[in-house]
Amino acid sequence: MSTLLRIIVMFFIVVFLSCKKKHTDPPPNSQPSPCPYPAFVYIPFDSNLTQLEFKKNSFWVYVDSVLLAVDSSYVDSVLYDDEVKIQSCADVKIKRYSFRVKNLLPPLQESFLLYNRTGESRNGSAPNNVNNAIYVSFSSLASYTNSFSAGDTISKKDSMFIYDRYYKQVVICNWHSDVNEGNLKTIYYSNSDYGLLRKDVFDSNGTLKSRRLLKNKNVIR
Repeated sequence: MSTLLRIIVMFFIVVFLSCKKKHTDPPPNSQPSPCPYPAFVYIPFDSNLTQLEFKKNSFWVYVDSVLLAVDSSYVDSVLYDDEVKIQSCADVKIKRYSFRVKNLLPPLQESFLLYNRTGESRNGSAPNNVNNAIYVSFSSLASYTNSFSAGDTISKKDSMFIYDRYYKQVVICNWHSDVNEGNLKTIYYSNSDYGLLRKDVFDSNGTLKSRRLLKNKNVIR
């Protein structure tokens, strides 16, 4: 090969390499979150959460042992009963259910959201909002993970005495700052048979200011 031909070949090789697009990996933050489920899947409630799908006219009567008052709550309406997509999984839907409760003393209403991955939340609108969780499925609590703040815990008891009887499979949600109670420490005791069994609210000094105990109920599913 002549010297001129070699120069021409080398010239085209250099031009080709310089024009070739350099491959760069996208930054880690731009990678989509992996979907933990296969595509085209519908995830229903487990049997434990299904028990909490209370229907209209269900009611509960509570005694406050601190305030010495009797109060009652009843399901006013079912807000929705449907599915919602997981953000990182376009083809995966998860069951959710919401109902509205009215309290007589003081007169107010609040909603409760059942969501497959986080159990039941009081006045929760965002599916992943576990800061307001008052119940997590008893059967799956061992695998439940969450980044709690200091003083926040979720635990369970096989049996617990409340007011005048024993209740089975009680889940205890302890929040050191509950947004639904003026950012005061609040502890919820619930099971899937009857819902909220007891609620303790403490003032800013740590003194118990309210303890609502379930006295009577009529649950409709």
